[in-house]
Amino acid sequence: MHNYASTPGLSGKLLVARPDLDDPNFSRTCVYVLAHNKEGALGVVVNRPLRSPARQAGPSIEDAAVLHDVLRAWIDSSVPPASLFEGGPVEPHGVFGLIEDSSSTHGIRSIDIDSESTDGSGRWRFFRGYSGWGPDQLDDEIRRDGWFVFDALVDDVYTSSPESLWRMVLARQGGEIAALSRFPDDPTLN
Repeated sequence: MHNYASTPGLSGKLLVARPDLDDPNFSRTCVYVLAHNKEGALGVVVNRPLRSPARQAGPSIEDAAVLHDVLRAWIDSSVPPASLFEGGPVEPHGVFGLIEDSSSTHGIRSIDIDSESTDGSGRWRFFRGYSGWGPDQLDDEIRRDGWFVFDALVDDVYTSSPESLWRMVLARQGGEIAALSRFPDDPTLN
């Protein structure tokens, strides 16, 4: 199995959607970048648990046909909130897992649920689908100011408050960027 968390480029960075990014797939998201090279980029949205009240229109963990007993055990024993997360719009019926691993380059690596056990130490999280970009697509979006790029903290991936992560990451940057953390969800209502 390829360890996507070891690919160079923007790997290990956190893409944070700018407040005016209007793509519903990525509005107010934080995307942990797993791979970034000349062939494209791959990441997972880390702040959209499927069980959150704001995401109830999406399928619940019980509705996800891809889940089987082994995967349920992994999710049930993951860090709170114990939920499958919406990783992105690509391959929405696939599931991707990440586990904390201090020996890997960025402290996170992918999980092989068939050969690993939930008895191990560390934190893990599972994502339905992923976020993907073709060659130069992400670089173009960054140049067009669609995304902020920040160093990711391992705790960003495993936060117990994923719905607040977008605001928390912006706030910790300080200065003008921190002020954006208070940007209203719908500025037309001001």
